[in-house]
Formats: sequence, structure tokens, C-alpha cells
Amino acid sequence: MRMRKLGALEVSELGFGTLSFASTYGLSPERAESVRVIRGAHDVGVTLFDTARPTVLDQRNPARGSACARPQRSRDRHQVRL
Repeated sequence: MRMRKLGALEVSELGFGTLSFASTYGLSPERAESVRVIRGAHDVGVTLFDTARPTVLDQRNPARGSACARPQRSRDRHQVRL
């Protein structure tokens, strides 16, 4: 994955948006599926995850994208930027 400077950070050239995990565009996937997809993106080199809160949150799944994108494995914590 090619990297770019974003201010003081070095992040992957491709970012991953997590808005679709928050029921904004219909039904959201199960949490386990969301985590699997995000981990898959990280495994291929994505380190920039867009977890910004949408203007209108689905009250059933508030900020799900952010919660799922948080590195669950300690070895990933220094590699991922939220």
C-alpha cells in the first residue's frame, strides 16, 4: 500500500469509510461482520479509517463504525489512525 503524509501522520493512500456500518444507508451488518471487513482492509495495508459521526445517527447503532474500527489487537494499535 502506498503511503502519504497527512499533517504529521503517515497514512495509507486509500482510506476506509465506516459510515455504512451505522445503518445510515439501510440495515447495518452484524458487528462481527463489520470487524471482519475492517480487519481485512487493515490486513491489505489500509491504516486510515474514517469514523466521523454522520449528521443523523441511527439511534439503534450509534457510532458503530468507530467502535468496530478501534484496533482490537494490541499489535495493530500503533498502525491504525482513526
